[in-house]
Amino acid sequence: MRSFLWNESDNAAEFYRNEGYVVFNNNVDSYLGATQDIFSLFQDEDLTTSKGQAFLNDEGVPRHKIDLIRNYTSVKNLYKDYLNVLIEKFSKNIDLHGDLYFTHCKLSFKIPNKKVNWFPHQDIGYKSQNDIRDGFAIFLALEDMDAKNGSLEIYEGSHLVGRINHDRQTENIDLGDGQMEIEDLSRFKKVPLELKRGDVVIFSQFMVHSSGISTTKSKRLAIISEIEEMQSPMKLDDYGKPPIFLNGKSTSWLSNFRISLKSGLSVTKYWFIVRDVKFLNKLARQLVNLVKKR
Repeated sequence: MRSFLWNESDNAAEFYRNEGYVVFNNNVDSYLGATQDIFSLFQDEDLTTSKGQAFLNDEGVPRHKIDLIRNYTSVKNLYKDYLNVLIEKFSKNIDLHGDLYFTHCKLSFKIPNKKVNWFPHQDIGYKSQNDIRDGFAIFLALEDMDAKNGSLEIYEGSHLVGRINHDRQTENIDLGDGQMEIEDLSRFKKVPLELKRGDVVIFSQFMVHSSGISTTKSKRLAIISEIEEMQSPMKLDDYGKPPIFLNGKSTSWLSNFRISLKSGLSVTKYWFIVRDVKFLNKLARQLVNLVKKR
């Protein structure tokens, strides 16, 4: 596995174009200290009962905690002080244009020895076929990772074939949570990435990736976010909220009013709120199923 320093963004961009992903190392003490502080914060939290959960398995064990930039000042500052500089420079090197925004930012974790593996998928597989995006994912390792605690796995060459058909596999019946999965991967070689705390993996939305379970005491804590070009001034993020721009872009009061109004009417936004109230999420799921049957 080849890796690059943060100041080697130009060379890393060429590697990314060819391979569909790139790994960045940064050994600056202040940066590593900031990642350690965030690791300690979430390491001490009971992630099985915390709010903002997503992607629950059939036993109700979650894999994600959502909306970190908004909800955690330490995460917001980590991006502002360190990661945004790397992301912005790398975006220019691979010719992303216009205003860039975060579609989401979440904590990815694995409750040890629980069935919380990720099926092989492309990020683009979670979008409609008409919503092809220019952007990439950013995976920040908050601790050392390898196959034993479920590190990120990429499939060589998969980013070159475009969008692959996915099948949806429902796991949690109450919430309807499930994963998109690619079944036939015989043409691609799977490569587990061994990462150190603070390593950043940037990969294409067309890169097939997966991960296993943690067979150690590690929760395999990572922060995953995604950047894309703003193609519409009325685009909400994946949480149904007004977008957070990479460069702190400000918009006119009229645009702010329109996007706030759209967010206020967003079903997605309220769905995430409902999910945190146990009896409400079951009721909401029953209503959804009822509507589907009609």
